[in-house]
Amino acid sequence: MYKVVIFINMLMCLACKDNSISSHTEKANVFAIDSSGRLDNNKKVGLWRYSDSEGNLIAAKYFEEDSMLTEVDLNDALFISKSFPELGITFSYPSKWEIIDEKNTIFNIRKSCSKEFCTNLVLTVIHDSSQLGQEYYADQYITYIKSRFTNLEILYTGKESFGPFNAYIIDYKLEENSVELGSTIAIVKIAENKYLVFNYSGFNGVEGLYFYDRLILEEMLNTIDAL
Repeated sequence: MYKVVIFINMLMCLACKDNSISSHTEKANVFAIDSSGRLDNNKKVGLWRYSDSEGNLIAAKYFEEDSMLTEVDLNDALFISKSFPELGITFSYPSKWEIIDEKNTIFNIRKSCSKEFCTNLVLTVIHDSSQLGQEYYADQYITYIKSRFTNLEILYTGKESFGPFNAYIIDYKLEENSVELGSTIAIVKIAENKYLVFNYSGFNGVEGLYFYDRLILEEMLNTIDAL
């Protein structure tokens, strides 16, 4: 399992970042390397991509306040944009991931792998015609997962911002069929009385394993934008 204290600290400081993009050229030995990513108070945050002089991606790293947290697999670093005209938003996800299901209000993708279970994301939409609010639906999700899973621990709940969008985050870990998993539910308010729900799960069998996947989700959440 990952260290819970470290995980929660990262959750609290990775959100609320400025989505401004900075591109510049770095000199590494005799090679020109282009890099791009987000800056917050002139410090690197989130996913930074590094490419050679011909534009080929050669490295990717995840930062918090100019400190590198981890290197990122190139298969997780190249993002592709997905539009939801009926919702009035776009978001981006790793282009190497597979689309499992796609409907008007459901979008299911997962990391390509040979196993039965792979890191995956399911998007659903809540139409809050009764104006019950984010916290109501968060409580409903928490009640559901507590009833659904017996070996479960809630690690973090709270509100965070991703660009102009507010989200209620629920992070938890569980064991199902002898497999340790980390999971996150993000209830994102995309319009008045409308929420986009990110339901994300990944392996947590080795300390820090889900923490890496959680950073990829963080980056996806930071790409949400209005059409």
